[in-house]
Amino acid sequence: MAVEVRVHRPLRLALLLLLLLLLALALAGCRASAVPRELGPVAIADAPPPPIRGGGLLLLGDGTLLVSDADRDRVLLVDLAARRIRAEIPLEAGSEPGRAVQSVTDGRAYVLLHGARSVAVIDPTSAAIDEVRARVCPMPSDIAYDLMTGLIRVACASGELVTFAARRASPATSVFVARDLRDVLLAG
Repeated sequence: MAVEVRVHRPLRLALLLLLLLLLALALAGCRASAVPRELGPVAIADAPPPPIRGGGLLLLGDGTLLVSDADRDRVLLVDLAARRIRAEIPLEAGSEPGRAVQSVTDGRAYVLLHGARSVAVIDPTSAAIDEVRARVCPMPSDIAYDLMTGLIRVACASGELVTFAARRASPATSVFVARDLRDVLLAG
């Protein structure tokens, strides 16, 4: 059984007009005057810029907002009640701070440094860096604080899940989970 589809003449004309209208609109957007003739000199940066990854925001227990500014390699502590920056904590060039967590035991903040491949431990009270966990993994991507155990967990795009205690100079352990590990979520 064959099915025959017939398009009525008025509908065929309407479809043809619609197609012509779309073609005209497409051609109108490609006029020569829409393309700039002179772009100017090409600028080349001395150091290649970091990838656009944004920063991180963390509301601390005392109501202070911790802002990770990856573009300027700094961490800001913002007093929300007073609506002002309370402290600026500069980091080494290329650190690229990102996500952060806070320990409930001592109030210190753990900020993931993508570019430095490490974790900065910041005391929000003194607005100072207490320590830097050097070379946590080749490609850190996320960080979490385990409330039940007091452990910091770092997910790495290279596949490792790095764990260390939220206290000074504790040794870290590393377990390979899977390549392209991006996030760590603690449930329970």
